[in-house]
Amino acid sequence: MRRFLFPLACLSLLLATAFTPAVGLAQEGAGSPVAEALRRGDAAWERRTEGHQGIRAEPAPVAEAIAAYQAALEAEPRNLEAHWKLMRALYFQGEYTVAEAKEKQAIYSRATDLFARATVILKERLGTQVDLNEGEPEAIADALGDVPEAAPLYFWAAVTWGSWGEVHGRLAAVRKGVATRVRDYSQVVILLDETFDEAGGHRIQGRLHAVAPSVIFFTGWIDRDKAVEHLTRAIKLAPNNPDNRVFYAEALLEYRKAKKAEALGILRAVLAGPTPPGREMEMERSRQSARILLEKYAR
Repeated sequence: MRRFLFPLACLSLLLATAFTPAVGLAQEGAGSPVAEALRRGDAAWERRTEGHQGIRAEPAPVAEAIAAYQAALEAEPRNLEAHWKLMRALYFQGEYTVAEAKEKQAIYSRATDLFARATVILKERLGTQVDLNEGEPEAIADALGDVPEAAPLYFWAAVTWGSWGEVHGRLAAVRKGVATRVRDYSQVVILLDETFDEAGGHRIQGRLHAVAPSVIFFTGWIDRDKAVEHLTRAIKLAPNNPDNRVFYAEALLEYRKAKKAEALGILRAVLAGPTPPGREMEMERSRQSARILLEKYAR
């Protein structure tokens, strides 16, 4: 399994189960243009894996979802639900339908720009002095309180920034502080709701600490013990999530050699387990990773 300099593209692989539950429906009411656009986007999103081949999706369904969520934003530019759903759809488009690096760069840059706009909207709405983009996670979580869109916004920010870091390369990632952003945004998710997206915040933190390089002055805070701690918590909160299981198993194989038998058993169970309806692509991706790890370690 390849290592990611700033491992959130694997985080895409890694983090995003892409089944983030709906958080509210447009505040403007069921019959409003924004609500109708969101409904169209959600319907297209549910069809995103139609016609897929392995882990490559047909581009049309998610493109339809993106167009609908963009229409919702045009109808109501301050709608936060439209922001995070568009970020989610853009991640899927970049991860599963596009091969060219320049296309991926444009897609992930669009998603990260959406998040920056969302933090401006949140800051104005809440009347807070906290920097919701680059502030301390604890202060951000306190300021956000019970804003229903906050957890999905910060979750997809972590995922898309990780993907941004991979496709733009190491130097650009360092300049943008990608690893720190991924760490902090996922920590906000944990503080807001550690069960969100099947322990997605812990999954991201665990994977980050497991595979990111520790580079003095930049990522010297990377801690392999924290990788195991976060992934153990992810397994406890969402034991059936295949990414949680694969990443936990790999962390054990890398950093807890005495637990090799446990890790190999988890990987074999992922290969033998059922495929939940609508998750065929995610399961195939997890199984590919499990096979690679078994080939490497089951000797």
